[in-house]
Amino acid sequence: MACKTTSTSESGAVLAEAVIGLAVGAIVLGGMCAFSVFTGQNLATFYNFVDCGQNSRITINQMAKDFRMATSVTNIASNTVSMVLFDGSLVRYDFQATNATLVRAKGTATTTLLKDCNRFAFSMYSRNITNGTFDYYPSTNVLDCKAVQVIWCCSSKLPTRTVDDIPHSATFVLRN
Repeated sequence: MACKTTSTSESGAVLAEAVIGLAVGAIVLGGMCAFSVFTGQNLATFYNFVDCGQNSRITINQMAKDFRMATSVTNIASNTVSMVLFDGSLVRYDFQATNATLVRAKGTATTTLLKDCNRFAFSMYSRNITNGTFDYYPSTNVLDCKAVQVIWCCSSKLPTRTVDDIPHSATFVLRN
């Protein structure tokens, strides 16, 4: 039986190949980790946008229902509006800037419609449309109020930053 021996120059090549392989593997693994963190942050951002959008749609639907059933607006300011519904009940929407929430109150029941709302405003208009545009005339008297415009923007808090959602706006015309 013949015994084959290797020279020292051939045995060192395996160690160099292993070090290069480990370096390439570490670079690939680091890239995969960075990509997964980036993807996770983007998915969290998209989820928060979907959640804000869903809450905004629910809010618009509830406000549209209440404003269409309203017989009159009794009080309006930039952060609150109160109205009387056809059945005589009072509905109030309050934007609470300290909590960044929009709350709907009907009787003793209160519902939080929007959370993390950083901008919110009500404004009232008369029914007549301005000449040459589809805008309403601003109104200063609650008795002349026939349309209410609502504008808001919510934000999403992520671990690394806060992101504003797309501003939402709706104009509701009272049917009375």
